[in-house]
Amino acid sequence: NMLQLLLFSGLAFFLMLPLMKRTLTITLDTDWLYRRFGPAVLSAIASAVAAAHQALDAAGRRQARGALGLFHRHFGPESTMARTPETASMVLVAVVVLSAFLILSFFVW
Repeated sequence: NMLQLLLFSGLAFFLMLPLMKRTLTITLDTDWLYRRFGPAVLSAIASAVAAAHQALDAAGRRQARGALGLFHRHFGPESTMARTPETASMVLVAVVVLSAFLILSFFVW
């Protein structure tokens, strides 16, 4: 069986040999797509992603510096929240809160 297959394939090859003449044709090689064009496209995409990353990083750092500056301005050592409250102002706040509580409890009950 195997010998018959081998002999008939050899016969077919030698019978078709005249049909396999060399012709003047243009061959289109597509390996340049993954050898030249692919790396060029990937490097362009990589440089665009790197530029976008740098821009986003710079914007994020500016936002973080602004937020930290705002936080430091309101809660830092020289801010309003760091000052010691005066006793009179604290008493005034307590009186206002208690008065509001009494007035609301009078109208609710």
